[in-house]
Amino acid sequence: MNSKELLLGFFSKNAPVLFFCLGIIFVLAISFSTLTTKPRLWTDEAVSIEIARNFQTDGVLDIKTAPGIFSGFSERLQSTGFPVTVPLSFFFKLFGYGLVQARVYMILWMLATLSLVFWLGGKWLGSLTGTGAFLLFITFASFYGSGRTVVGEIPGFFFLLAGLYFLLSRRQFYWAGIFLGLAVVSKLSVFGLIVPALVVTYLFEWRSFLRTLVPVATGMIPAAVGWIFLNLSQPFLASTWANLLSFYQNPYSSSISENIFKNITDIPHSTTIIYFGILFLCIIAGRFLADSSRKTLYNFVIVYAVFAFAYYLRSPGWLRYILIAELLILFLLPHALSLLFGRFQGGLPQVLHGKPVPAFLLTILVVIQCVQMFTVSELFYSEGAMRAATSINENFPGKSVGVLNAVEVALWLNTSERYLSMDLTGLPQIGQNPLLQKDLPEILVGYPSQRFFLEEKEAVDSRYVIYGVVGGYTIYKLNIPI
Repeated sequence: MNSKELLLGFFSKNAPVLFFCLGIIFVLAISFSTLTTKPRLWTDEAVSIEIARNFQTDGVLDIKTAPGIFSGFSERLQSTGFPVTVPLSFFFKLFGYGLVQARVYMILWMLATLSLVFWLGGKWLGSLTGTGAFLLFITFASFYGSGRTVVGEIPGFFFLLAGLYFLLSRRQFYWAGIFLGLAVVSKLSVFGLIVPALVVTYLFEWRSFLRTLVPVATGMIPAAVGWIFLNLSQPFLASTWANLLSFYQNPYSSSISENIFKNITDIPHSTTIIYFGILFLCIIAGRFLADSSRKTLYNFVIVYAVFAFAYYLRSPGWLRYILIAELLILFLLPHALSLLFGRFQGGLPQVLHGKPVPAFLLTILVVIQCVQMFTVSELFYSEGAMRAATSINENFPGKSVGVLNAVEVALWLNTSERYLSMDLTGLPQIGQNPLLQKDLPEILVGYPSQRFFLEEKEAVDSRYVIYGVVGGYTIYKLNIPI
């Protein structure tokens, strides 16, 4: 055998591993090229970073609104749960505090998730599924949009996949519950749907309903207990749970019926919904061809996707609510395509018989997603928050700073006198408006068009002068002593 044949044999034998290594290099190259600027730092991520830092410094999972003062309702602030924020606090302790460290921490979650997708897909569903799903993930723009920012979707998906593997492949129900419980508390608004999805899934298999779900539920208890005692200051009061229930019934501060009508009428204009709607039909078709050992996985993905879509419909149009359903569809799609073309190959043109049609279709999807990611995907670029914070730190060291609805700037201020007020959808006002204090802060930063400025416009106009606009944020300095 000559060297060329040896080389071809090596590549043929190790193609999946080579694809994986090249894919990881691709992910790292994209991620580190715009590590702190794309996606831009946004409110939910900033809240998670603030919570992680406060856990490191004060042992409290909450937002600090003034020196030594916290919001007091951390359970409703933590859209991203403790399985993400607590390890981040230790990461800060080891490597220092900063946006670079936070984003590197999230890239580690991305790599862990991709490794699990590749390994589980290949081990559980076949090599085409492992490699195909891996390639679909690394060319999916939303994987980077949520993966590189400090939010709970990708860590939660890691726990979800691990839990499903222990549940459906290993039949180790308690361990499945451990991982599924961690998924739920990683992002309750998204992964809370796991619970009803599991119940409905096992209604199709009622003979094993209690035998399976009781140990799974037992395994989920530690994560639930951790969430309760890390978040709730008064967990034994009925009012605490009533407030939580009220919040999750409508966390949008908008009409749910109007949201549903708008989102339904917008479906023909949403390329994301149309794209994944078509792929979802492939999953449904694959479900009827899957063997009994994998049919439960298909049932779960279908049921979860339906619940997620219903949850999206009642929201103000936030596509992030269907992200996990999208990832589950991408994970199963290569397997579903293999089943479909294996079953109906006889109906294909003769020229396609024996050809790797599923691999060809997956290649087309990978190319489409790659083009979309580099052209029209909405991964917004900005370094404005860091620039504004740096300007204040350099020009007004140690001054008291009032931050109005700009927690992404507040994160990086090097002052012990930081006063934060902010509005988040569906929540009470966080922190007192610094302009209502007896001793006004020496510096203000935020957007003048927002209500915290407007409700005390007279004080701003009479006692402050504009220092400048940096990164889109207006910075004021106190001009007239009180």
